[in-house]
Amino acid sequence: MTTVQFEIPCDPIAKGRPRFGNGRTYTPPETAAYESRVALYGRQAMAAQALRPMGGALFMQLEMLMPIPRSFTKAQRLAVVAGQLLPTGRPDADNLAKAVLDGLEGICYVNDAQVVNLNVKKAYSAIPKVLVWISES
Repeated sequence: MTTVQFEIPCDPIAKGRPRFGNGRTYTPPETAAYESRVALYGRQAMAAQALRPMGGALFMQLEMLMPIPRSFTKAQRLAVVAGQLLPTGRPDADNLAKAVLDGLEGICYVNDAQVVNLNVKKAYSAIPKVLVWISES
């Protein structure tokens, strides 16, 4: 069973809605840049294990470690450290996951439709990042 895990050391960013202009559809620049960064770290992880894009059904786990808002009070920060306060607001977990899934397509797997089990967790962290685990089921 093939498994790859890695981290993406940056703030998790949600997949932006498609934009329309000049008679065509395009991906917002911030989303495109984030997906490129995701692809870079995915490519490095796959190369480190000399892996090719996985085929078949896949299990994927994503841990989105969100930055702690600067506006949080000391009490809120303590609640974050204790695990009592979770990021229930935007961005939505599904939009965060979609950006990572699209960024890794063709690198870690042939098509994101292969992911049959997806577990996404959002939490606050002093060091924002995305933790990725992918394995063949």
